[in-house]
Amino acid sequence: MDISTTAIPRKQVFFSRKGWTSGLVIWGVIVLLIVVVLIPIILKGLQSVPWFALLILCLTMLLLTWIWFGTYYVLTPYYLRYYSGPFKGKIPVTSIVWVKHQHNLLSGIRPALAFNGLLIRYNTFDELYVSPAEKASFIYALQQINPNVKVKLENEL
Repeated sequence: MDISTTAIPRKQVFFSRKGWTSGLVIWGVIVLLIVVVLIPIILKGLQSVPWFALLILCLTMLLLTWIWFGTYYVLTPYYLRYYSGPFKGKIPVTSIVWVKHQHNLLSGIRPALAFNGLLIRYNTFDELYVSPAEKASFIYALQQINPNVKVKLENEL
């Protein structure tokens, strides 16, 4: 298939939809870690908390914050790139077979922050779960690049 870049934008960025469940988990853990660190510091002083424990807690909070603010998808004429904090990957757009609306995270690779997303089948059996905030725009852009991508109903196999 010949992919012409004249009618297709070079790069389109789609930010992840952020579900309340993911927000509750991520921000709940961050708040819990802050409380776990602050209580001993307030009661016994900074010397009561080992430096390596502070380092691990800070790195964990940084990772969770990075995932929350850094989960997005970039669609180019050749690849669908996904980013979720430090985790990233790419799949060739021409390898995408179908896209299906999905309401859970129990399949494939999951760089997503919401339960109401899209399941993307690529190659023969590989799956990627994404949750773009603008699902219709994402599917439209994908089909502009690869018109062979089918859109399935949620209950279709």
